[in-house]
Amino acid sequence: MLTRTVRHFLLLPGVFVGAMVFFYLGLWLTGITVDTARAQGLLMTPIETGSGAWWPSLDVPWPALFAEWRNFLAMLVVVIVTILLNAAGLELATQREVDLDRELQANGLASLVSGLGGGMVGYLSVSRSLLNVRAGAVSRAAGVWTAILCAATALLFTPLLFYFPAPSSPGS
Repeated sequence: MLTRTVRHFLLLPGVFVGAMVFFYLGLWLTGITVDTARAQGLLMTPIETGSGAWWPSLDVPWPALFAEWRNFLAMLVVVIVTILLNAAGLELATQREVDLDRELQANGLASLVSGLGGGMVGYLSVSRSLLNVRAGAVSRAAGVWTAILCAATALLFTPLLFYFPAPSSPGS
């Protein structure tokens, strides 16, 4: 509701920070400690990797991977069609021309980098892009800053993630 009336690129980050403040204020008012909140499932818990390594193992069963070439080809076609459809939808929603060739190249490079880091194929999200536009972040800098924030969080600030409230309620 706020994005309909307030157009500022810091609105959504401010809402998240405010929610965190209210969450920890609620913990403090009820006398619940961070350890108790984590034990009750209110906070995210650290991921156990077993080996202690944070980088994925490169022990890949290559023959099994190459046997899936048809599925990879189908995925490639689906992703290309999805990128084109989403870009056209974003073009219609924002009334701004979209360079389809640039979108395909950018998504291809991003998916390649993501794959080399153990990530997944990605593509344009109409809803998130429109949310950025409505928040006033209309340049490509919004995506660059999001990538920097995600990479910094994953590589440098992972322990801080475990102070965020769990996305689902306890027992669900």
